[in-house]
Amino acid sequence: MASDSERKTKIQEIFEDEHRVAAEAEAALANPDLSAEEFREQFKLLTKKYKSLLKQAIKITSIGDSTQSKLIKTQQQLDQQYEELEKKNQTLNEKNDALVRAHEALLQSQQKAESIFSALTEALPGTVLDNKYRLDTKIGSGGYGAVFKSTHLTLNREVAIKVLQPKSGPVTPNDLERFRREGISACRITHPNAVAVSDFGISSTGIAYLVMELLYGRTITEELQEAGIMTPTRAAEILIPVCNALDEAHSAGIVHRDIKPDNIFLHQGPTGEIVKVLDFGLAKLMGNETQMNDMADLTRGVIVGTPTYLPPERLSNLPYDGRADIYSLGIVLYQMLTGKPPFILKKGNIGALVTAHLLQQPPPIRENRPEIPEELETFVLRTLAKIPSKRPTAKEFGEELGKYIPTKKKK
Repeated sequence: MASDSERKTKIQEIFEDEHRVAAEAEAALANPDLSAEEFREQFKLLTKKYKSLLKQAIKITSIGDSTQSKLIKTQQQLDQQYEELEKKNQTLNEKNDALVRAHEALLQSQQKAESIFSALTEALPGTVLDNKYRLDTKIGSGGYGAVFKSTHLTLNREVAIKVLQPKSGPVTPNDLERFRREGISACRITHPNAVAVSDFGISSTGIAYLVMELLYGRTITEELQEAGIMTPTRAAEILIPVCNALDEAHSAGIVHRDIKPDNIFLHQGPTGEIVKVLDFGLAKLMGNETQMNDMADLTRGVIVGTPTYLPPERLSNLPYDGRADIYSLGIVLYQMLTGKPPFILKKGNIGALVTAHLLQQPPPIRENRPEIPEELETFVLRTLAKIPSKRPTAKEFGEELGKYIPTKKKK
Protein backbone atom coordinates (compact mmCIF):
# COMPACT_ATOMS: atom_id res chain seq x y z
CA MET A 1 0.00 0.00 0.00
CA ALA A 2 1.38 3.42 -0.95
CA SER A 3 2.52 5.75 1.83
CA ASP A 4 1.13 9.27 2.25
CA SER A 5 4.31 10.80 0.83
CA GLU A 6 4.13 8.54 -2.25
CA ARG A 7 0.46 9.44 -2.76
CA LYS A 8 1.27 13.17 -2.50
CA THR A 9 4.10 12.79 -5.01
CA LYS A 10 1.84 10.95 -7.43
CA ILE A 11 -0.92 13.54 -7.05
CA GLN A 12 1.62 16.30 -7.70
CA GLU A 13 2.74 14.53 -10.88
CA ILE A 14 -0.86 14.24 -12.05
CA PHE A 15 -1.50 17.94 -11.41
CA GLU A 16 1.65 18.85 -13.35
CA ASP A 17 0.50 16.65 -16.24
CA GLU A 18 -2.90 18.39 -16.16
CA HIS A 19 -1.17 21.77 -16.41
CA ARG A 20 0.81 20.52 -19.40
CA VAL A 21 -2.38 19.34 -21.11
CA ALA A 22 -3.97 22.76 -20.49
CA ALA A 23 -0.88 24.51 -21.86
CA GLU A 24 -0.99 22.34 -24.98
CA ALA A 25 -4.68 23.19 -25.44
CA GLU A 26 -3.96 26.93 -25.15
CA ALA A 27 -1.11 26.64 -27.65
CA ALA A 28 -3.38 24.83 -30.12
CA LEU A 29 -6.03 27.55 -29.81
CA ALA A 30 -3.43 30.27 -30.41
CA ASN A 31 -1.80 28.53 -33.40
CA PRO A 32 -3.11 30.18 -36.65
CA ASP A 33 -1.32 27.60 -38.82
CA LEU A 34 -3.41 24.65 -37.58
CA SER A 35 -6.11 23.55 -39.98
CA ALA A 36 -9.58 22.69 -38.64
CA GLU A 37 -8.82 18.97 -39.09
CA GLU A 38 -5.45 19.21 -37.29
CA PHE A 39 -7.09 21.13 -34.42
CA ARG A 40 -9.80 18.48 -34.04
CA GLU A 41 -7.25 15.66 -33.94
CA GLN A 42 -5.14 17.50 -31.35
CA PHE A 43 -8.23 18.26 -29.26
CA LYS A 44 -9.23 14.59 -29.27
CA LEU A 45 -5.74 13.57 -28.14
CA LEU A 46 -5.73 16.13 -25.32
CA THR A 47 -9.22 15.00 -24.23
CA LYS A 48 -7.99 11.41 -24.06
CA LYS A 49 -4.99 12.45 -21.94
CA TYR A 50 -7.19 14.44 -19.60
CA LYS A 51 -9.63 11.54 -19.09
CA SER A 52 -6.73 9.26 -18.18
CA LEU A 53 -5.39 11.76 -15.65
CA LEU A 54 -8.88 12.21 -14.18
CA LYS A 55 -9.25 8.46 -13.62
CA GLN A 56 -5.82 8.33 -11.94
CA ALA A 57 -6.71 11.23 -9.65
CA ILE A 58 -10.02 9.60 -8.67
CA LYS A 59 -8.30 6.32 -7.87
CA ILE A 60 -5.44 7.83 -5.81
CA THR A 61 -7.55 10.28 -3.82
CA SER A 62 -10.10 7.52 -3.01
CA ILE A 63 -13.07 9.64 -3.97
CA GLY A 64 -16.33 7.94 -3.05
CA ASP A 65 -18.47 6.12 -5.58
CA SER A 66 -21.16 8.83 -5.51
CA THR A 67 -18.69 11.66 -6.28
CA GLN A 68 -16.94 9.52 -8.88
CA SER A 69 -20.28 8.84 -10.57
CA LYS A 70 -21.01 12.59 -10.71
CA LEU A 71 -17.59 13.30 -12.26
CA ILE A 72 -18.08 10.61 -14.88
CA LYS A 73 -21.56 11.96 -15.67
CA THR A 74 -20.12 15.46 -16.02
CA GLN A 75 -17.46 14.12 -18.36
CA GLN A 76 -20.13 12.38 -20.43
CA GLN A 77 -22.03 15.66 -20.70
CA LEU A 78 -18.84 17.39 -21.85
CA ASP A 79 -18.30 14.68 -24.45
CA GLN A 80 -21.85 15.18 -25.74
CA GLN A 81 -21.36 18.95 -25.95
CA TYR A 82 -18.10 18.40 -27.80
CA GLU A 83 -19.86 16.17 -30.35
CA GLU A 84 -22.54 18.82 -30.88
CA LEU A 85 -19.84 21.45 -31.32
CA GLU A 86 -18.11 19.19 -33.83
CA LYS A 87 -21.32 18.92 -35.87
CA LYS A 88 -21.77 22.70 -35.85
CA ASN A 89 -18.13 23.20 -36.87
CA GLN A 90 -18.55 20.71 -39.68
CA THR A 91 -21.63 22.53 -40.96
CA LEU A 92 -19.80 25.87 -40.77
CA ASN A 93 -16.79 24.44 -42.58
CA GLU A 94 -19.04 23.08 -45.33
CA LYS A 95 -20.65 26.50 -45.77
CA ASN A 96 -17.22 28.19 -45.84
CA ASP A 97 -15.97 25.66 -48.40
CA ALA A 98 -19.04 26.31 -50.56
CA LEU A 99 -18.42 30.08 -50.38
CA VAL A 100 -14.77 29.62 -51.33
CA ARG A 101 -15.70 27.36 -54.27
CA ALA A 102 -18.22 29.94 -55.45
CA HIS A 103 -15.59 32.70 -55.33
CA GLU A 104 -13.10 30.50 -57.21
CA ALA A 105 -15.67 29.68 -59.90
CA LEU A 106 -16.57 33.36 -60.27
CA LEU A 107 -12.93 34.38 -60.60
CA GLN A 108 -12.27 31.71 -63.25
CA SER A 109 -15.38 32.79 -65.16
CA GLN A 110 -14.29 36.42 -65.01
CA GLN A 111 -10.76 35.61 -66.17
CA LYS A 112 -12.15 33.69 -69.16
CA ALA A 113 -14.46 36.58 -70.05
CA GLU A 114 -11.55 39.04 -69.78
CA SER A 115 -9.46 36.92 -72.16
CA ILE A 116 -12.22 36.85 -74.79
CA PHE A 117 -12.93 40.57 -74.40
CA SER A 118 -9.23 41.44 -74.71
CA ALA A 119 -9.06 39.65 -78.06
CA LEU A 120 -12.20 41.43 -79.30
CA THR A 121 -10.90 44.90 -78.39
CA GLU A 122 -7.89 44.45 -80.66
CA ALA A 123 -10.27 44.81 -83.60
CA LEU A 124 -11.96 48.01 -82.36
CA PRO A 125 -9.49 50.75 -83.45
CA GLY A 126 -11.08 52.72 -86.27
CA THR A 127 -14.61 52.09 -84.99
CA VAL A 128 -16.86 55.18 -84.80
CA LEU A 129 -19.37 55.31 -81.92
CA ASP A 130 -22.67 57.15 -82.50
CA ASN A 131 -21.12 59.15 -85.39
CA LYS A 132 -19.34 61.20 -82.74
CA TYR A 133 -16.28 59.40 -81.34
CA ARG A 134 -13.58 57.49 -83.23
CA LEU A 135 -11.55 54.86 -81.37
CA ASP A 136 -7.93 55.37 -82.48
CA THR A 137 -5.45 53.40 -80.33
CA LYS A 138 -5.85 50.98 -77.45
CA ILE A 139 -3.84 52.39 -74.54
CA GLY A 140 -4.88 50.22 -71.62
CA SER A 141 -7.15 47.50 -70.32
CA GLY A 142 -8.41 46.10 -67.03
CA GLY A 143 -11.00 43.87 -65.45
CA TYR A 144 -13.88 46.09 -66.58
CA GLY A 145 -12.94 47.17 -70.05
CA ALA A 146 -10.40 48.65 -72.43
CA VAL A 147 -9.32 52.28 -72.81
CA PHE A 148 -8.72 53.87 -76.20
CA LYS A 149 -7.11 57.13 -77.20
CA SER A 150 -9.95 58.57 -79.26
CA THR A 151 -11.10 61.63 -81.17
CA HIS A 152 -14.23 63.70 -80.65
CA LEU A 153 -15.02 64.15 -84.38
CA THR A 154 -17.16 67.29 -84.03
CA LEU A 155 -14.71 69.16 -81.82
CA ASN A 156 -11.57 67.52 -83.27
CA ARG A 157 -10.38 66.99 -79.71
CA GLU A 158 -8.52 64.05 -78.20
CA VAL A 159 -10.36 62.15 -75.47
CA ALA A 160 -10.08 58.79 -73.74
CA ILE A 161 -12.91 56.31 -74.18
CA LYS A 162 -13.42 53.31 -71.98
CA VAL A 163 -15.35 50.48 -73.62
CA LEU A 164 -16.96 48.49 -70.84
CA GLN A 165 -16.63 44.73 -70.81
CA PRO A 166 -20.05 43.02 -70.90
CA LYS A 167 -20.92 40.57 -68.14
CA SER A 168 -21.07 36.88 -68.89
CA GLY A 169 -24.37 36.03 -70.55
CA PRO A 170 -26.63 38.15 -72.77
CA VAL A 171 -27.07 41.86 -72.12
CA THR A 172 -30.51 42.57 -70.65
CA PRO A 173 -32.55 45.79 -70.44
CA ASN A 174 -31.74 45.86 -66.71
CA ASP A 175 -28.02 45.79 -67.55
CA LEU A 176 -28.43 48.78 -69.87
CA GLU A 177 -30.44 50.69 -67.27
CA ARG A 178 -27.83 49.99 -64.59
CA PHE A 179 -25.07 51.19 -66.93
CA ARG A 180 -27.04 54.39 -67.55
CA ARG A 181 -27.23 54.99 -63.78
CA GLU A 182 -23.52 54.22 -63.40
CA GLY A 183 -22.71 56.73 -66.14
CA ILE A 184 -24.72 59.38 -64.31
CA SER A 185 -22.82 58.55 -61.10
CA ALA A 186 -19.50 58.95 -62.92
CA CYS A 187 -20.49 62.35 -64.30
CA ARG A 188 -21.48 63.52 -60.81
CA ILE A 189 -17.86 63.34 -59.61
CA THR A 190 -16.30 66.68 -60.54
CA HIS A 191 -13.35 66.72 -58.14
CA PRO A 192 -10.00 67.82 -59.66
CA ASN A 193 -8.41 64.58 -58.43
CA ALA A 194 -11.01 62.35 -60.11
CA VAL A 195 -10.78 61.69 -63.83
CA ALA A 196 -13.40 63.83 -65.56
CA VAL A 197 -16.18 61.89 -67.35
CA SER A 198 -17.89 64.04 -69.97
CA ASP A 199 -20.23 61.61 -71.72
CA PHE A 200 -21.49 58.05 -71.77
CA GLY A 201 -23.65 55.96 -73.97
CA ILE A 202 -24.49 52.67 -75.66
CA SER A 203 -23.81 52.58 -79.39
CA SER A 204 -26.22 51.22 -81.97
CA THR A 205 -24.08 48.06 -82.06
CA GLY A 206 -24.41 47.57 -78.30
CA ILE A 207 -21.00 48.92 -77.18
CA ALA A 208 -21.25 50.59 -73.75
CA TYR A 209 -18.70 53.36 -73.32
CA LEU A 210 -17.56 56.25 -71.11
CA VAL A 211 -15.86 59.38 -72.49
CA MET A 212 -13.13 60.77 -70.23
CA GLU A 213 -10.33 63.33 -70.25
CA LEU A 214 -7.12 61.98 -71.83
CA LEU A 215 -4.33 61.61 -69.27
CA TYR A 216 -0.57 61.42 -69.69
CA GLY A 217 1.66 59.69 -67.19
CA ARG A 218 1.54 56.39 -65.32
CA THR A 219 -0.23 54.55 -62.54
CA ILE A 220 1.04 53.79 -59.03
CA THR A 221 1.53 50.20 -60.23
CA GLU A 222 4.07 51.37 -62.79
CA GLU A 223 5.81 53.68 -60.32
CA LEU A 224 6.11 50.85 -57.79
CA GLN A 225 7.54 48.56 -60.45
CA GLU A 226 10.34 51.08 -60.90
CA ALA A 227 10.82 52.28 -57.31
CA GLY A 228 9.96 49.08 -55.40
CA ILE A 229 8.83 50.96 -52.30
CA MET A 230 7.96 54.54 -51.40
CA THR A 231 8.79 56.82 -48.50
CA PRO A 232 5.96 57.93 -46.20
CA THR A 233 6.25 61.41 -47.73
CA ARG A 234 5.88 60.17 -51.31
CA ALA A 235 2.99 57.91 -50.32
CA ALA A 236 1.30 60.85 -48.60
CA GLU A 237 1.80 63.14 -51.63
CA ILE A 238 -0.07 60.64 -53.79
CA LEU A 239 -2.79 59.43 -51.43
CA ILE A 240 -3.90 62.73 -49.84
CA PRO A 241 -5.47 63.86 -53.17
CA VAL A 242 -7.08 60.40 -53.44
CA CYS A 243 -8.55 60.86 -49.95
CA ASN A 244 -9.91 64.27 -50.98
CA ALA A 245 -11.64 62.80 -54.04
CA LEU A 246 -13.08 59.90 -52.01
CA ASP A 247 -14.27 62.26 -49.28
CA GLU A 248 -16.32 64.18 -51.83
CA ALA A 249 -17.64 60.98 -53.40
CA HIS A 250 -18.63 59.46 -50.04
CA SER A 251 -20.33 62.72 -49.04
CA ALA A 252 -22.39 62.41 -52.23
CA GLY A 253 -23.29 58.83 -51.28
CA ILE A 254 -21.01 57.20 -53.86
CA VAL A 255 -18.67 54.23 -53.20
CA HIS A 256 -15.84 53.70 -55.70
CA ARG A 257 -15.62 49.88 -55.13
CA ASP A 258 -12.33 49.29 -56.97
CA ILE A 259 -9.58 51.34 -55.34
CA LYS A 260 -6.21 49.81 -56.31
CA PRO A 261 -2.82 50.97 -57.67
CA ASP A 262 -4.00 50.56 -61.29
CA ASN A 263 -6.81 53.05 -60.63
CA ILE A 264 -4.61 55.82 -59.19
CA PHE A 265 -2.97 57.74 -62.04
CA LEU A 266 -0.10 60.23 -61.84
CA HIS A 267 -1.07 62.63 -64.62
CA GLN A 268 1.67 64.93 -65.91
CA GLY A 269 -0.14 68.17 -66.71
CA PRO A 270 1.21 71.59 -67.73
CA THR A 271 1.62 72.60 -64.08
CA GLY A 272 3.16 69.33 -62.87
CA GLU A 273 1.88 66.10 -61.36
CA ILE A 274 -1.84 65.77 -60.68
CA VAL A 275 -3.14 62.63 -58.97
CA LYS A 276 -6.29 61.24 -60.61
CA VAL A 277 -8.62 58.51 -59.35
CA LEU A 278 -9.83 56.39 -62.26
CA ASP A 279 -12.90 54.24 -62.85
CA PHE A 280 -15.57 56.16 -60.97
CA GLY A 281 -17.80 54.81 -63.75
CA LEU A 282 -17.93 51.55 -61.76
CA ALA A 283 -19.01 53.30 -58.58
CA LYS A 284 -22.30 52.67 -56.80
CA LEU A 285 -24.71 54.84 -54.91
CA MET A 286 -24.87 53.76 -51.27
CA GLY A 287 -28.07 52.16 -49.98
CA ASN A 288 -30.13 49.02 -50.41
CA GLU A 289 -29.70 49.06 -54.19
CA THR A 290 -25.93 48.70 -53.81
CA GLN A 291 -26.29 45.49 -51.86
CA MET A 292 -28.80 44.02 -54.31
CA ASN A 293 -26.63 44.95 -57.28
CA ASP A 294 -23.61 43.28 -55.70
CA MET A 295 -25.59 40.10 -55.15
CA ALA A 296 -26.80 40.21 -58.75
CA ASP A 297 -23.23 40.64 -59.96
CA LEU A 298 -22.09 37.61 -57.98
CA THR A 299 -24.87 35.42 -59.34
CA ARG A 300 -24.10 36.59 -62.88
CA GLY A 301 -20.47 35.52 -62.55
CA VAL A 302 -18.78 38.88 -61.96
CA ILE A 303 -16.68 39.92 -58.98
CA VAL A 304 -17.09 43.69 -58.73
CA GLY A 305 -13.68 44.80 -57.56
CA THR A 306 -10.21 43.25 -57.35
CA PRO A 307 -9.91 40.40 -54.78
CA THR A 308 -6.50 41.54 -53.47
CA TYR A 309 -8.05 44.87 -52.40
CA LEU A 310 -11.60 43.83 -51.44
CA PRO A 311 -12.72 44.46 -47.82
CA PRO A 312 -14.13 41.67 -45.59
CA GLU A 313 -17.69 43.00 -45.65
CA ARG A 314 -17.87 42.85 -49.44
CA LEU A 315 -16.33 39.37 -49.57
CA SER A 316 -19.02 38.30 -47.07
CA ASN A 317 -21.84 39.92 -49.13
CA LEU A 318 -22.68 42.25 -46.24
CA PRO A 319 -23.92 45.86 -46.54
CA TYR A 320 -21.11 48.40 -46.97
CA ASP A 321 -20.45 52.11 -47.32
CA GLY A 322 -17.50 54.40 -48.02
CA ARG A 323 -15.32 52.62 -45.44
CA ALA A 324 -15.07 49.74 -47.90
CA ASP A 325 -12.98 52.11 -50.04
CA ILE A 326 -10.88 52.97 -46.97
CA TYR A 327 -9.91 49.31 -46.51
CA SER A 328 -8.86 49.12 -50.17
CA LEU A 329 -6.88 52.35 -49.86
CA GLY A 330 -5.22 50.96 -46.71
CA ILE A 331 -4.08 47.95 -48.75
CA VAL A 332 -2.64 50.36 -51.34
CA LEU A 333 -0.78 52.34 -48.63
CA TYR A 334 0.60 49.10 -47.16
CA GLN A 335 1.81 48.09 -50.64
CA MET A 336 3.43 51.48 -51.24
CA LEU A 337 5.39 51.19 -47.98
CA THR A 338 6.40 47.52 -48.27
CA GLY A 339 6.40 46.78 -51.99
CA LYS A 340 3.57 44.23 -51.85
CA PRO A 341 0.01 43.89 -50.52
CA PRO A 342 -0.47 42.23 -47.10
CA PHE A 343 -2.53 39.40 -48.60
CA ILE A 344 -1.52 37.91 -51.96
CA LEU A 345 -3.26 35.56 -54.37
CA LYS A 346 -0.98 32.52 -54.58
CA LYS A 347 -1.30 29.87 -57.31
CA GLY A 348 -4.84 31.02 -58.05
CA ASN A 349 -6.03 30.05 -54.53
CA ILE A 350 -8.82 32.61 -54.15
CA GLY A 351 -10.12 30.75 -51.07
CA ALA A 352 -6.91 31.37 -49.13
CA LEU A 353 -6.98 35.04 -50.14
CA VAL A 354 -10.59 35.45 -48.99
CA THR A 355 -9.80 33.74 -45.67
CA ALA A 356 -6.84 36.08 -45.14
CA HIS A 357 -9.02 39.17 -45.66
CA LEU A 358 -11.66 37.79 -43.30
CA LEU A 359 -9.50 36.45 -40.47
CA GLN A 360 -5.77 37.23 -40.67
CA GLN A 361 -3.80 40.26 -39.53
CA PRO A 362 -1.32 41.85 -41.97
CA PRO A 363 2.41 41.12 -41.42
CA PRO A 364 4.01 43.98 -39.45
CA ILE A 365 5.35 46.71 -41.74
CA ARG A 366 8.32 47.51 -39.50
CA GLU A 367 9.67 43.95 -39.67
CA ASN A 368 11.23 44.75 -43.04
CA ARG A 369 11.14 48.55 -42.83
CA PRO A 370 12.08 49.52 -39.27
CA GLU A 371 12.52 53.15 -40.35
CA ILE A 372 8.74 53.49 -40.85
CA PRO A 373 7.31 55.41 -37.87
CA GLU A 374 5.46 53.16 -35.43
CA GLU A 375 2.58 55.64 -35.42
CA LEU A 376 2.18 55.22 -39.20
CA GLU A 377 2.22 51.42 -38.95
CA THR A 378 -0.50 51.58 -36.28
CA PHE A 379 -2.60 53.83 -38.53
CA VAL A 380 -2.25 51.49 -41.53
CA LEU A 381 -3.51 48.62 -39.36
CA ARG A 382 -6.47 50.79 -38.34
CA THR A 383 -7.41 51.31 -42.00
CA LEU A 384 -7.38 47.50 -42.39
CA ALA A 385 -9.66 46.79 -39.43
CA LYS A 386 -12.02 43.89 -40.12
CA ILE A 387 -14.90 45.87 -38.59
CA PRO A 388 -15.73 48.84 -40.87
CA SER A 389 -16.72 51.18 -38.00
CA LYS A 390 -13.18 50.98 -36.62
CA ARG A 391 -11.67 52.43 -39.81
CA PRO A 392 -11.10 56.16 -40.34
CA THR A 393 -13.08 58.23 -42.82
CA ALA A 394 -11.48 59.44 -46.05
CA LYS A 395 -11.04 62.88 -44.49
CA GLU A 396 -9.35 61.42 -41.39
CA PHE A 397 -7.16 59.27 -43.65
CA GLY A 398 -5.90 62.35 -45.49
CA GLU A 399 -5.37 64.33 -42.28
CA GLU A 400 -3.24 61.53 -40.81
CA LEU A 401 -1.08 61.34 -43.94
CA GLY A 402 -0.64 65.12 -43.78
CA LYS A 403 1.75 64.58 -40.84
CA TYR A 404 4.30 63.15 -43.27
CA ILE A 405 4.34 66.10 -45.69
CA PRO A 406 7.22 68.54 -44.98
CA THR A 407 6.07 72.00 -43.88
CA LYS A 408 7.49 73.73 -46.98
CA LYS A 409 5.53 71.46 -49.33
CA LYS A 410 2.30 72.06 -47.39
CA LYS A 411 2.66 75.75 -48.16
